[in-house]
Amino acid sequence: MAEKKVDTFTKTIWQYTEELPKETMEFLQGIAVDCGKVKAGVYQRYAGVKSLRKLSSAFDIMTQMRHCGLREQLNLPSVYYELAVRDAVTDIKGMWSVLKNKIRTSPEDRMYLRTVLKLDDVYTAILNYEDYPIPEKVKDLELDLGRLNNYLRRLTRKYLGKPAISKTNAFCVSPQGYSYKDKCL
Repeated sequence: MAEKKVDTFTKTIWQYTEELPKETMEFLQGIAVDCGKVKAGVYQRYAGVKSLRKLSSAFDIMTQMRHCGLREQLNLPSVYYELAVRDAVTDIKGMWSVLKNKIRTSPEDRMYLRTVLKLDDVYTAILNYEDYPIPEKVKDLELDLGRLNNYLRRLTRKYLGKPAISKTNAFCVSPQGYSYKDKCL
């Protein structure tokens, strides 16, 4: 076989930055802190076991957060507020996905656990000790539902973490929030 010759190109990229005025930096740091407060509020309301059903619609969470009064209290522009809410909801959904993936690998009756984890309404009902319809896939199996549901709750408690704000010195900016001029951001 003939060897393919790969051409390598080297490109030097220069980045120039200017220090922002102190007032501008303080303003931006204030926005970052306020965005952290918004995320903390969303985590507090929607990261728990009882809110798993509500995560299916990020639009509903956005609507509820618009009307809670936090944005007005912080005097935060709506663009940053909504991006912080959306970012927090994404974090919470990711946290639940990681948790479900950990539980799916459990050797204990995989068919039942995998079926329940796919159905958020059933999973939420089990976690909150509510009545639920038994999924069709597992109706014919002989299962000890009480033991399996307790096992599922125990694994959920074990793996479910609390989302925390690691940094309050960063925030998201929508594409409309910045522009390019003279080949600079």
